[in-house]
Amino acid sequence: GGGGSGGGGGKQHYVGTNALTVWRPHMEVLPAIESGNVSDWSLLKACIDHAVHDRLRVAPREHPVLFIEPSTAKRDTREKLTELFFDQYEVPAFFLLKDAVSSCFASGKQTGLVVDCGGGTTTVTPVYDGYALQQGTMKSLLAGDLLTQRLRDVVDTGDRKIQPRYTFRRVEVSPGKYKVEMLHRPHTTPSFHSLMVSDVVRDVKETLCRVSEEPWRDGAVVDTTTTTAKKSKRSIPMLPYELPDGNTINVGAERLAIPELLFDNKPLNLGIGDDVALYLTVPQLITRSVERTDVDIRKDLYSALVVTGGTATMQGFCQRVEKEVQQLIPPVYKLRVLGGSFNAERRFSAWIGGSITASLGTFHELWISRDEYNEWGASVVHRKCP
Repeated sequence: GGGGSGGGGGKQHYVGTNALTVWRPHMEVLPAIESGNVSDWSLLKACIDHAVHDRLRVAPREHPVLFIEPSTAKRDTREKLTELFFDQYEVPAFFLLKDAVSSCFASGKQTGLVVDCGGGTTTVTPVYDGYALQQGTMKSLLAGDLLTQRLRDVVDTGDRKIQPRYTFRRVEVSPGKYKVEMLHRPHTTPSFHSLMVSDVVRDVKETLCRVSEEPWRDGAVVDTTTTTAKKSKRSIPMLPYELPDGNTINVGAERLAIPELLFDNKPLNLGIGDDVALYLTVPQLITRSVERTDVDIRKDLYSALVVTGGTATMQGFCQRVEKEVQQLIPPVYKLRVLGGSFNAERRFSAWIGGSITASLGTFHELWISRDEYNEWGASVVHRKCP
């Protein structure tokens, strides 16, 4: 995320996790990318500047750049990115790689169905022989941010308001004993406060929430194996979580009920005005995505279901996806879920796949060179990076 602080003539941008956690008066927190689309190009450029100059500390004109893009990227966004890197960063060569293709490569596959369960969106993309099939790409807003917001509605209410770290300091009154002193923070923007509270709630979610092995509804496990849906009331133990200010909250059934939204969207109570297609569950996305592809490749897609994204690191996610989807598809298809052996692989699979791709001996033939850009303009990206 990028933060912009108003004041005087120009705006000062603060980029990166460390910079954004520091309180500053009047600082607005703004996203450069929303739901997979670029919402503010000046903020995106600030993020790239931060990555290139502050983190990598390299001169872009000396290095070709491989940029990972979402499978749902728009044509004009792709052209604008190409222009940005060639005109403003003066890179010698450039390539755009779809995140789904990259994640597939990270799993050692050229064909597979990539399920990317991230923060803003959950996207399912069929990849065949190294190409993302646009007609089968499906997107849903049932993802990590929505789960965080639902959990926040539960834990940050009434007299249990969460105090984020910037609002207080802890003072040691005797060895090992602390008291909390509230700080006066005038001109704090609602966007900054919301981000800081959401950060705490996100950690609660990542620490305590897990996906139920069986469907979970109304505080009970639903047994789907019998015709009469039996509900077994299993008591979910309350687990404590210590907040930054030292207070403790206890979270019970929500630990299972909130992740369950990824598999059952009924608790959202979608009305007539809501676009139901924007809130499809993960199993629905997977089966509908495959139905949009050629019959001949469906077996190959189901045999390599590549699971990636931060939300997919939740305990029990892969097992539940496998169980639910296997019940929905014809028995002739054998489902195989590839989730990476550890969580970092799932979170950063697009980056891992990108590094594998860029280091292939044959890849230098695929780059868009500066000469090609000068001759054909930004539209060359659609031909060279399908």
